[in-house]
Amino acid sequence: MNSNTPKKRITIRDVAQAAGTSVSTVSFVLNSSWKRHRVHPDTAARVQKVADDLNYRPDQRARALRLKRSSFAGMIVPYFRDGFFADMAESFETQARRRSLVPIMSSTQRNPKIEQQVAETLIAQQVELLVLAGVAEPSAIDDLCQKRGVRCVRIDVPDKDSRSSAIGFEARLPVDAVILRQKVDAAMGECFAWFDATADKALAAAEAAPELILNRTTARRGKASASQKGNPREEYMADAGRVVFDIGKTNMKLSVVSSGGETMESLSRPNTVLECGAPGPATGPWRRHDLAAAEAWLLASLADLAGRHRLGTFICTGHGATGCLVSRADLDETEPALPMIDYEQDMPAEDDEAFLAEAGPFGDRGSAIMHGATHAARQIMWVKRAAPDRFARAEMWLGLPQYWAWRLSGHGAAEITYLAAQSELWNVAEQRPSEIAQRHGWDGLLPKIRRAGDILGPIRPELAQRHGLPGNLQILTGLHDSSSNFHAYRASGLHPLTVLSTGTWLVALSDGMSIDRLDPTYGMTLNADIDGRPLGGALVMGGREFDAVAQGADGPADPDRIAGLIARQTMALPSFDDDHGQFPGSGGRGRIVGPPPGDAADRRALAVLYAALLARECLLSVEARGEVVLDGAFTRDPVFCGLVAALCPDLSCRVNHTADGVAVGAAQIAARTTTRPPMPERVASLSLPGLAAYADAWRALEKTTNETSLS
Repeated sequence: MNSNTPKKRITIRDVAQAAGTSVSTVSFVLNSSWKRHRVHPDTAARVQKVADDLNYRPDQRARALRLKRSSFAGMIVPYFRDGFFADMAESFETQARRRSLVPIMSSTQRNPKIEQQVAETLIAQQVELLVLAGVAEPSAIDDLCQKRGVRCVRIDVPDKDSRSSAIGFEARLPVDAVILRQKVDAAMGECFAWFDATADKALAAAEAAPELILNRTTARRGKASASQKGNPREEYMADAGRVVFDIGKTNMKLSVVSSGGETMESLSRPNTVLECGAPGPATGPWRRHDLAAAEAWLLASLADLAGRHRLGTFICTGHGATGCLVSRADLDETEPALPMIDYEQDMPAEDDEAFLAEAGPFGDRGSAIMHGATHAARQIMWVKRAAPDRFARAEMWLGLPQYWAWRLSGHGAAEITYLAAQSELWNVAEQRPSEIAQRHGWDGLLPKIRRAGDILGPIRPELAQRHGLPGNLQILTGLHDSSSNFHAYRASGLHPLTVLSTGTWLVALSDGMSIDRLDPTYGMTLNADIDGRPLGGALVMGGREFDAVAQGADGPADPDRIAGLIARQTMALPSFDDDHGQFPGSGGRGRIVGPPPGDAADRRALAVLYAALLARECLLSVEARGEVVLDGAFTRDPVFCGLVAALCPDLSCRVNHTADGVAVGAAQIAARTTTRPPMPERVASLSLPGLAAYADAWRALEKTTNETSLS
């Protein structure tokens, strides 16, 4: 009997499964780009150990065929005899070899015909990057690269019409050769930095395609057989087609996400607000979101992403409690005639009193009455009183995600998870408009309710043409961000499940709590999943609370500093923000008790400890049991996660360190996939002497203080 049976080759998927993480994370670690993509150091170490233990070695030939990568980088210059271009070529060669790319350089004598021939030859060799320096007709080569999907950088070729990444270079003056060389090296370094930024995530996502197994016959013929049916490249391109526009209270982010949950690329900007009286169609006595600036950025960013990815569907997620009254005529304007109000502002007293007098019971509203101008019903009442003529022309009210779906598709829709997100326009338990909406006839402003993943239509032709976007980009209804996050982890098979989303708000949603036990006194909410089923919720403005204590202190928290705060009984008590959240009567009364923090590191440690205590309150409020997933901005500090696990010893805490659950959930909905995403990692409890007693003392002091303020 032959005992030399070949062993099964270990694949990147085997490594990912053994390490309990995604294929993309393994790719980032093994390609040494994990820091750039904010992979947690513990995760990187675990992946590397698993890969070493399994003796994983990538099949470079199969990898090159699967990814359509040649490991070639091309450069075209006019002359090598010119010292300037000779230096540039040498710098190009150095940068390419650092990335294990084989440099191919050619001089073309500034002859357009030769330039075109050389470019076609290099592109036929599947160069991963083509650098143009001083060519006579760069636009023709640029067009060719765009059509063939080749990254192209132009140096020393100022051209405002370029669609490639153009790096300007000052006129070649007779300067010291050392200084000139430094400039050349700097320009070439910038060129390859751009290449790195655009290549890493696309490469990692392509790694997630089925690996190809080459034998001598297929290698000799230049072909490969996939480990499963389907063209891997087509599968990768299909995965790259879900565009998620995630709008938080503080920032907005546009991501391309695969149906398997891999974020390919993300762009972001602040969610800016215009002050009262700022000019524009929606001007008035209110702060409003700068919709015109957001739209300009969104369309430009979509066009940018379309140059690197095939964009198939667009779905928007957004923070709750806001929206906009619109008419069809508003599509022709840069912003609607009525505002999308910033809810973090006080309303005029008479308007607020009018709303409070008419707000129905908690069961009808689905949330406590929150601070400022929170709640869509409240905002509608304010707008109607302040701008009655403009209000009379309104045809429909759109929640935040549905506003952007309407702007892109021209079709209005309502959606359950967003109506359930503190709008006070919808009764979640009875699946009907709220009493205040019916009383004022606002239910007539609600468009037809559609599911979050329903296609409303393709992007408006005029937008596609004006901005160079694919005309078949399909626009979906969209949903509330926390409900999208919850969907992502429910799809992992976790049940019962509580998800704690972190950012400007700490929001806990749970499918294991009876809605009869919700208490509006403690900032509790009645939300919904994508099928309209009730979810118990609890929230607090944790991001604002964190910032008030940290005061700009940055970097990860030091556990030793936290231990010192616990020993000294230094505590941050709620609430620094006007919203009292989980602590009735605490709004605006936040303070620090005990010895004050000594320096920035102490302030950061205290802020993280305070945030973990707030998280525990949210989890207690929704009676969390079983699995709890931590997601969002706070999870980037591992100490926060360890503290929550230590403060909630009866719960099984997991974490997504990439903090992209909202985008992953939305991409799953857009793809209509039943594929389970990777299981979030378990959190190790942080052991700190005296933490449990400190938490009990904090809770007792917080409760005593707030009961006194209420009396």
